Amino acid sequence: MISLFAQLFLAIQKQIMAEVPEIKYIDQDLGQLEIYEGRPAVAWPCVLIDFPDAQYSNHSELVQWADVNISVRLGFAPFSSANSLAPDISKEKALEYYEVENKLYEALQGFTADDCIQPMIRLRAGTETREDAYRVRQMMFTTGTEDDTAKRPVKMKTATLEIEGELDM
Repeated sequence: MISLFAQLFLAIQKQIMAEVPEIKYIDQDLGQLEIYEGRPAVAWPCVLIDFPDAQYSNHSELVQWADVNISVRLGFAPFSSANSLAPDISKEKALEYYEVENKLYEALQGFTADDCIQPMIRLRAGTETREDAYRVRQMMFTTGTEDDTAKRPVKMKTATLEIEGELDM
């Protein structure tokens, strides 16, 4: 794969699978969690990844620097209640998503995708307001990288030199 976003998606997916085995499903964010009739077609907990914004600046010879924002949405099906009357075991289960979120943060903070990007840095995290019982937390990360996919290969030509005439000495 040549595409910057395809390579980055696959590297992030591989990192999460290796470092956060609690995550059961990782995919591109194509709106799977916005299906409010019935159950979304994901396994829980899930991570959905998107690249909502990238800014580019030119270097030279069709090479650009890319500053890329990465959205990582962590979705959970409801477990149990953490209210003050609930037993401790119920509270622990209800708050488990915070532990998984922290593990996900640790896996991605500073991640460099085999040194093809600058270390990923978390910008913010928050809870999405929803009209259903699912819990969705979103973390935004940023990174930078050089994109040289549009650079043209250098064509080499062999120069020939012919000298006519005689040398006077």
